[in-house]
Amino acid sequence: MKNNFWQQLNKPIIALAPMAGITDSAFRQICKGEGADLVYSEMISSYGLAHGGKKSFNLCCFKEIERPIIIQIFGRDPKIMGEAALIIEKKFKPDGLDINFGCPARRVVSSGHGAALMDEPELAEKIVRHISKKIKIFLSVKTRLGAKKKTEIFDFAKRMESAGVQAIAIHGRTLKQGFKGEADWQPIYKTAKLIKIPVLGNGDIKNHGEIKEKLKNLAGVLIGRGALGNPFIFNQKEKPDFKEIKKVILKHASLAEEEKKERGLIEMRKHLCWYIRGIPKAKQLRQRLVQIKNIEEIKEILDTAYARCHCEERSDEAIQEMSRLPRPPTAASQ
Repeated sequence: MKNNFWQQLNKPIIALAPMAGITDSAFRQICKGEGADLVYSEMISSYGLAHGGKKSFNLCCFKEIERPIIIQIFGRDPKIMGEAALIIEKKFKPDGLDINFGCPARRVVSSGHGAALMDEPELAEKIVRHISKKIKIFLSVKTRLGAKKKTEIFDFAKRMESAGVQAIAIHGRTLKQGFKGEADWQPIYKTAKLIKIPVLGNGDIKNHGEIKEKLKNLAGVLIGRGALGNPFIFNQKEKPDFKEIKKVILKHASLAEEEKKERGLIEMRKHLCWYIRGIPKAKQLRQRLVQIKNIEEIKEILDTAYARCHCEERSDEAIQEMSRLPRPPTAASQ
């Protein structure tokens, strides 16, 4: 008997989507702290887990503060996927397991994984049935509208539900589209009417205000690229001021260093560039931030940037104040 994980979540569910190389423990903790209801791990190889790969095992690790958390795996061999699922359930005990049928990356798809399995719905269904019979934790799937056509999701979602999936997250593009064009949410809404399990939508949510617009008849949304440099999207309509952003950056960097030591700070560089988007003279800041080696360097760079921004704000205020003063009389008026 599977647990009642999905039903225990408050609706609508606002979740951090799985992103390879990005949604590690440090970033998940930051997003949870900013209000994410649910977080997903990075995409993890079922083959790596089944064969005892250290890297794959490390990607499964999480802190209790990250709960509820779903670990996502990929693969195309039902037996190996089942073995990996059991390892995750017994060793790591997450709140749920997710199967990746949506990644469009060329190296993933060329080997028949990720979104490529939408072109093999019978195999995808077989994988889900095999895993569903082996584990007791919650099972979900993340996928796309189809391999080539947006309507493929209708049959695919029914297959997933029939095979034992308890929820499905759908990105509003096909495999063929990759990340080009705009995400189409209409087929996602239609899918939610065709099946009884919770359906979550994903694609192109750029700010908090768009969440409510996208929800409609869905159980929730997954936010991916919209959260990069903006974990505040989960609970605020606008990015906070520079002072608050700086505070979150330093906390994120500290968590990254704690988790992965020097490598964590090197990986943090891309996050730093995302955080400072929109800040005055961001280009010059990026040139320095991509070379940081420790947290003190980050703090120094951000302190300098904050001081400059603060001075510019004070200058702008002074100029505005002067513009409100009465003009001195001209020679002609005298």
